[in-house]
Amino acid sequence: MNKLQLHIEPSFESHDYQVRIIIDEIDVFPELLGLDPSDFFKQELDKPNNTIIVARCECGVIGCFDTTSTIESPNTTTIKWKVSNSKEYVFLTKDYIQTIEETINDKTWETFERRTERLIGSQLIQYSYLNDYKLDWVSLREKNNQIKISYSKQNPKGYTDQEFIKIKWDGIDPEIAVQKVIKLRDESGKFEKIY
Repeated sequence: MNKLQLHIEPSFESHDYQVRIIIDEIDVFPELLGLDPSDFFKQELDKPNNTIIVARCECGVIGCFDTTSTIESPNTTTIKWKVSNSKEYVFLTKDYIQTIEETINDKTWETFERRTERLIGSQLIQYSYLNDYKLDWVSLREKNNQIKISYSKQNPKGYTDQEFIKIKWDGIDPEIAVQKVIKLRDESGKFEKIY
């Protein structure tokens, strides 16, 4: 059996963070960038017959020469990754799930901005915007004292329509940022709870 570890570290090339995939104590994609934690962990990492992105091109853009893996579950005790470069890895299901959960729950890597973005996102993730737009991301890193939120949906022609929300805040207190977002969500009439 293979042993999976997930390390979160800064990605200076893409100006974000990345999940490094370590299998049997070896970084298996050393020349590629890992996905940002928010992108990596929103994938269905334990769903059989699902394809996940495990590394991205060194340019940092998802969709540009991604390395993918198909997840197989040949039985209840193991999960197999079939990576697009033809390698296969087999993990004990309980260890695999534990590694994912421990990494998701470890917030020690978060900067002030990333922590605040996560707190804001947790208030919006279960809401659509303008009826059918879904949350993509929250960023405090684009402009000082501004929260920028991206919502998107696929239009009938197969393209993505995107809406941005910008909110001013003091840039100091995460609680004020969260309260401003909750107030907008609850009072603007543009958000709807997803059931």
